Amino acid sequence: MVALQSMKAARPRQVAKALGMDQTTVTAAVNAFARRGLVGIAGDAEDSRAKRLSSTDAGRAVLVLAAPVWLLEPAALAAEMPVGEAEVLARILGGVAG
Repeated sequence: MVALQSMKAARPRQVAKALGMDQTTVTAAVNAFARRGLVGIAGDAEDSRAKRLSSTDAGRAVLVLAAPVWLLEPAALAAEMPVGEAEVLARILGGVAG
């Protein structure tokens, strides 16, 4: 959902690429969010076979509530790690991401 906030009416393929995820996984997640009214799915004006995704007002409200936890939790985890290990983990994850 965070990716949709910055992408504005993106195709599932674009979201998958931006997140480094499989399109099938993104589609499953988007469908679950859509059932809860957090993501809108609309037809693509340029290609009738494609879909466009967007955050709904409810989805944006959930992100506002979740952002503090999402931003603070990694810091809390790092604070519990032995000295130096958080930096090692950050380098490893940075290499995996890209």
